[in-house]
Amino acid sequence: MEGVFVARVADLIEGATTLPRRTQEQEAVKRLLEQLLPHGKLSHTAEGAPYIEGCSGTISISHSTDFVALFLSSTARHIGIDIESKYAKVLRVAPRFMNDKELKALSKLRTHCEQERFATIIWCAKEATFKYFRSAHPDFRAYYHTLFLDSIIPFHKEESKQTLQLHYSHPTTSSARLSITVEQKELYTLAYLSDTQASTAL
Repeated sequence: MEGVFVARVADLIEGATTLPRRTQEQEAVKRLLEQLLPHGKLSHTAEGAPYIEGCSGTISISHSTDFVALFLSSTARHIGIDIESKYAKVLRVAPRFMNDKELKALSKLRTHCEQERFATIIWCAKEATFKYFRSAHPDFRAYYHTLFLDSIIPFHKEESKQTLQLHYSHPTTSSARLSITVEQKELYTLAYLSDTQASTAL
């Protein structure tokens, strides 16, 4: 079983809203993984990266309010995924993770809805990339640069799918240009990438 899988927390856990947030997330991941890999047991490395015991494949995990997302691959060595709900309110913290060029592109958008979607797309792409590298530097402003900003469609219709190009560069570790798939749904935005997608080490 491999691919990208998204589920509502409420569909996985009865009475989910009565549980603490962290418990909801952990239990939802466990339930979804049980559906996909009945014999798979989730563990984490000392650095916190998830893996499935006794499985040679890779896994990446994300959750946001009402949703949980898993990316499973039997062939890729590096994968990353991020999901953000429609109500994540990423825009208010945009200056913390967007560089000057990205903020300039953001300012050109006319409506608050477009700006919120644009900021969420950028955040998801960078967060998924951070998980992809696992040991990457977490400074999204300094080392993660979204390319071809004018080609990003923040709000064309309720559901859309596009490929973003992102350049990750750190002076003491690595540099790479990556392709990231971004899906915009009515209630969430999803970004994911793997080393089986087009990417170039620089």
